[in-house]
Amino acid sequence: MLHRVHARSREERLVIVLNSLGQPVGPTKEIVQEFKFFLGTVARDSELAPLNYRTFPSLPTLDKILDYV
Repeated sequence: MLHRVHARSREERLVIVLNSLGQPVGPTKEIVQEFKFFLGTVARDSELAPLNYRTFPSLPTLDKILDYV
């Protein structure tokens, strides 16, 4: 579960470059891949992203998710 990514402090977080559509494109392919896997682990966390909400903005934990990411 990407322990080294989840264990990073705010200061250790890597900057992700986004294109004009808001999609991650860099700084390297490896970092984008790691970010993709990280977001997948966050989405599978039933405490942060329960399945009984139809839209992302309606999540009561939305602020927690955005702060964590």
